[in-house]
Amino acid sequence: MTDKKKAIIVLDMGTSAFKCGSVDLESERKVYAADEKFDLYQNGDICESDFDICYETALHVLTDVIDQTLKLSYNIKGIAIASQAHTFAPVDKDFNLLSKGIVWLDQR
Repeated sequence: MTDKKKAIIVLDMGTSAFKCGSVDLESERKVYAADEKFDLYQNGDICESDFDICYETALHVLTDVIDQTLKLSYNIKGIAIASQAHTFAPVDKDFNLLSKGIVWLDQR
């Protein structure tokens, strides 16, 4: 019996989209890739994102890539997550959200 091919999953958390793909560890070639955008809410200097929508979008694109990679007979050896800029959530003392996530493009 031959060993399964090995892949790693990479998820990039962008400002308005999640990009995800799998890479064959031996050939270093793309196995499968997907991306999905999500809305930013901009009004003047305000730039926000909805964390629930971001989470659902990330989960959807990551699940798609994992499922397709497994269907192609790969053994997933790990998941890497990358992000360049930051979004943060303002919370109260009990960690209740005070507003949507404030995106790095926000000018407040």
